[in-house]
Amino acid sequence: MRTTALAILAAAVLMGLAAPAAAGGSVWGTDRPWYRPGQAAELVGIVAWAHNPALGRPEDGPYVVHLVPEADDCYGCVPDGGLPLGELTIDLEPWQAPNGEWYGPFHAWLRFTVPYVPEGRYAITHCNVPCTKPLGDMTWGRLLVAGPRWQQRPV
Repeated sequence: MRTTALAILAAAVLMGLAAPAAAGGSVWGTDRPWYRPGQAAELVGIVAWAHNPALGRPEDGPYVVHLVPEADDCYGCVPDGGLPLGELTIDLEPWQAPNGEWYGPFHAWLRFTVPYVPEGRYAITHCNVPCTKPLGDMTWGRLLVAGPRWQQRPV
């Protein structure tokens, strides 16, 4: 089960890295395609900041991740309704995917319990405290929370 979750995480991160990185940023990858409230979740993102002095660096942290209803159309910002999920861990080394390949130069991650929120799509945003900048070129992510109609489906 853990190997499958890591494979999904690697695929999500790798799919998210190609286009956004070329466009100037990277995205959060999740370890599953969807979650139920109360389940454990893990985010990982490949991040860089050396190419632009205006980007947030580890010393500008701590950085807090927020869950925002996707309808708020808030990528890269944290509105008043953002639900904090926890503080990022920043690793100053590349991330090794389950297939053995390395991606970097650095990575950040967060493990958290999916909060009890209505089903739907949520944006994953983050910023430092007091929310003046994001970490490096990390732009956004997406989390799908499944509701009661999914309760009979296997995870």
